[in-house]
Amino acid sequence: MMFDAEIIHIDRPAKNIAVLTLRPLTGKQPVPFSYRAGQYTDVSFNTCPPRPYSIASAPQASGAFEIHVKDNERGGTGSYVVQQAQIGEKVRFGPARGTAVLAEPLAGSLPILFLARGMGIAPFKALTEAVLRENYSLPLHLYWGAASEEVLYLRSYFEQMEKEHPSFSFSPLVGGDVLDFAFANERDIDKKQIFISGAGSFIEQALPLLLAQGISPGNIKTDHTDIVDRYIFQNAIQKECKGA
Repeated sequence: MMFDAEIIHIDRPAKNIAVLTLRPLTGKQPVPFSYRAGQYTDVSFNTCPPRPYSIASAPQASGAFEIHVKDNERGGTGSYVVQQAQIGEKVRFGPARGTAVLAEPLAGSLPILFLARGMGIAPFKALTEAVLRENYSLPLHLYWGAASEEVLYLRSYFEQMEKEHPSFSFSPLVGGDVLDFAFANERDIDKKQIFISGAGSFIEQALPLLLAQGISPGNIKTDHTDIVDRYIFQNAIQKECKGA
């Protein structure tokens, strides 16, 4: 099921990135938009087919929510949104989906580590806001790696959050490997809940490295569940072959 919405705000913090606020057009009936921080929705712009976008903010009273779009310079949806989308334009969106969400109740859970590369930061904006609204007292550390300073378009936002919340730490990295950066700085990483977000290639790189650190698969959260399932299956097959 898809719902109608309109673009009510557009910010372009970098030449190839757009931050959009979408407001559902509910008519007389409210949109059944059940949401948990960390989830995503499929959005269709103009004549482009629906694409998944992380929801980067909790829906407002009006139902308005934020998504972040990058133009990968390959044409298609990203190019259209960043270069041509306008305020007032009508779009279509689907129900919130995804399992990379916070434990309930949050109290008593493990310390949280967010590992993002590039546009993988979008769900972590919503997740960080949700955690800090709960007055979470355990350490919360966000690592964000990007190829250039321009891609760190939320850097000042998270730096301000870090000043306001003693339990929150923010570590941006331009160039280099954000995973190596995190492993070098984190202690007892196997005793934390790990969220990873970014392109599929980043998840494929991160997963075996996290498991090698002794982290239980149950403490690794990502919406690329197909990659996780495939890796665990392949790993199990390899163990059986070695034991044969």
